[in-house]
Amino acid sequence: MPSLPPTSSLPAATDTPTPRPPSRWLALDFLRVVAVTLMVEGHAFTALLGMPLRTAAWFQRHTYVHGFTAPMFFFSSGLAFGVATFRKWHAHLVWGTAVKTRFARYAWLLFIGYLLHLPGLSLPRLWRSHSEAAWFEFTRVDALHHIAVVLAFLQLLVALTRKKAIFVTLVAIFGALSVFSGPWAWRQPFNPDLPLWLSAYLNVHTGSIFPIVPWSGFIFVGVLIARWICHGPDSTPDARRGAWLLLPAVAALVFTHFVGQRGYELFGPHDFWKTSPIFFLTRVAYVQGLLSLLCLADLRSARAERSPAEQGRSPKGRLAERFALGLRVIGQQTLVIYIVHLLLLYGFPAFSGFNVRWGRSLSLGASILAFLVLMAASVAVAFGWNRLKTGNYPWFDKARYATAAAIVVFALLNG
Repeated sequence: MPSLPPTSSLPAATDTPTPRPPSRWLALDFLRVVAVTLMVEGHAFTALLGMPLRTAAWFQRHTYVHGFTAPMFFFSSGLAFGVATFRKWHAHLVWGTAVKTRFARYAWLLFIGYLLHLPGLSLPRLWRSHSEAAWFEFTRVDALHHIAVVLAFLQLLVALTRKKAIFVTLVAIFGALSVFSGPWAWRQPFNPDLPLWLSAYLNVHTGSIFPIVPWSGFIFVGVLIARWICHGPDSTPDARRGAWLLLPAVAALVFTHFVGQRGYELFGPHDFWKTSPIFFLTRVAYVQGLLSLLCLADLRSARAERSPAEQGRSPKGRLAERFALGLRVIGQQTLVIYIVHLLLLYGFPAFSGFNVRWGRSLSLGASILAFLVLMAASVAVAFGWNRLKTGNYPWFDKARYATAAAIVVFALLNG
């Protein structure tokens, strides 16, 4: 399998519109929709756009905007974790269904993450490899590895602290340590005495894209924001509190603008675009500001659902509701879209992929078309997966586990 680049449920809508499920938060799903769209578009342009176009000023701005994809995904992961945890706090203090489901999900993320980095989908080939680069590629920490490990750590922290106030305090401390230790951690040399898989989580010297420091800071901030939004007696997300996040977001952007170069010099030599605490705050502010705007849209949508026109289910209201339901499915199935678009773009043993066929050779128009094809195909698979997942099919889980087992057997025998 070619090397991958930096990465980077709801029933299907029916003719009879259904009310908004109380367990879902519209703004969070829409934030994921924005993130996954930005991800697919950014990967398509990065892989396929012809070399002459990459020197244009607009492409540099595009690269800057695409750099918000990972912060948005990590932030939304922490936000979703926090919302689910604070709403059912006591269920996550014991080894019950909720906790088992979580760790099973994190295990799936790790499984998929390492599988995508397995060269040629062959464990024997990797084992026989004398290339250090091949092992660096396999152990490289990408988005899925990062999310799985950090969320598992947070769940353990919930079980150990057992009190919301202590948990939130420690999350804030760990978040600050992650962000402010980034410049120092990335300056540390590679330590050959550590296991390679462990070194991959510490910094970028083994080729990792998203080591724990400082990227976990976005997840920690997401958890803290979730606590602010879920502060009522029943810990239900309050879009009104989310809308107020726009004020500190603007204040943070003003602060980082005036600090500028002086803030950079505080942390010694470092990669400003990856590890600077100042730029971290800038990206958090933008993502937080976007969330606040989506909360405002959520409030407007809720008011529209209570209006007399919507109570009569006008054609316009039904169309808007079906559109919202579709966006929610996309927001909930971002993992499926992530996997499918990578396989189509970079290939797998049975398919060479867009990148092999047209890598860095397409015009702007052709790259846009490729992005639309990738997005449409990934979303179609996501909708199909969502229908199977929510259709109460007794064979679905068995088929899913059987498929995973077949992939493992293939990886063991292939090569």
